[in-house]
Amino acid sequence: MESSACKASSRALGFPKGHAEEGENPYETAARELKEETSLYIVEQLDSFPLQENYLFRKKDIIVYKLVDYFLASVGGKVEILKKELSDFEWVNLPEAKEKVTFKEAKKLCAEIENRLKIPL
Repeated sequence: MESSACKASSRALGFPKGHAEEGENPYETAARELKEETSLYIVEQLDSFPLQENYLFRKKDIIVYKLVDYFLASVGGKVEILKKELSDFEWVNLPEAKEKVTFKEAKKLCAEIENRLKIPL
């Protein structure tokens, strides 16, 4: 089982994500962002319940709370990253992803993926 890891600009290594457009549900947002950022498309959703990541960050003088829904899916297509969104993309297996992702929240996501798919890391 492999997972994707993306680097936005030259910052952190994590998973594809983005903001919802008007009228989109979380799954539609995830599918659109994946396609826009990587040219990949969802072939099959593997679990109907999203994985959730939440964290705080500072934007200028404001503290922002962020909640992100991720969906387990098999994907198709050829990776072509959109350079204005990402500086890098790589396929890694789950144990590698857990080691390579930058933030503890993303490491927790890897553990949750393992739990959902019953794959030992």
